Amino acid sequence: MVPEHPAGTAAWDPVLAVVGHWGIYLLMLIASILGWTLASTFGTPQDAQLFGFIPVPAIASNANSPLHGQLGELHIVSLWTLAGLVVIHVAATFYHQYVKKNKLLQRML
Repeated sequence: MVPEHPAGTAAWDPVLAVVGHWGIYLLMLIASILGWTLASTFGTPQDAQLFGFIPVPAIASNANSPLHGQLGELHIVSLWTLAGLVVIHVAATFYHQYVKKNKLLQRML
């Protein structure tokens, strides 16, 4: 359950919070899938195992060199976008806590 927003909160503030959270979740999923697909396109097969015993299948052909380059670029872009969104998210937390002084961190706990 999300705690109520403090009095005087702008109408767009909660909307940005929800969009930011979903953006972080979505980018974590996208970056992970792109990384998995990218690892599948390496020249040598990757014998990956989840938790050391669950085999992880390749989800792309390792013979497709152009796909490898495109996936690499998309993976990097998704990671930098995710990192930027996390930095903005943390900065917004500090802004609310120390500039607006609306005790955001206490509400989160």
